[in-house]
Amino acid sequence: MKSVARSLRPTAETIRIATLALALLAMISVVLTRVGSATSARPLVVHITIWPNLDITVAPKSFRRGTVLLAIKNRDRVPRAFSINGLETRKIEPHKILRIRVTFTRADVYSFTLPGYVPTPETGWKSVGGRLKVT
Repeated sequence: MKSVARSLRPTAETIRIATLALALLAMISVVLTRVGSATSARPLVVHITIWPNLDITVAPKSFRRGTVLLAIKNRDRVPRAFSINGLETRKIEPHKILRIRVTFTRADVYSFTLPGYVPTPETGWKSVGGRLKVT
């Protein structure tokens, strides 16, 4: 019976292997935690497209408050600026994308439009713009 009890005692090598295994698990845990926090730190991308017929599409149209990345693509033939809730971008050249970070600090409905656009008979007196919902 003593020999069975002695074989259950950990040896120095068993302790060393167990310690290395625990250290490895701790390092993996730290790496996964850092990767997870780096991934969650990336802001939501809101895709905005200005079309030649002056329609503006937005996806998603609703999102949670905080910092988002607006990726504004101008598919029109002329340079266009974009404005949301008083924040106006520089003119975006045709078929280019402007990326800007915007922080929405409160839940609300925000209006967007093309500043400088004036409805004309050629455009059918069309108004341009829309709304985003921040929850």
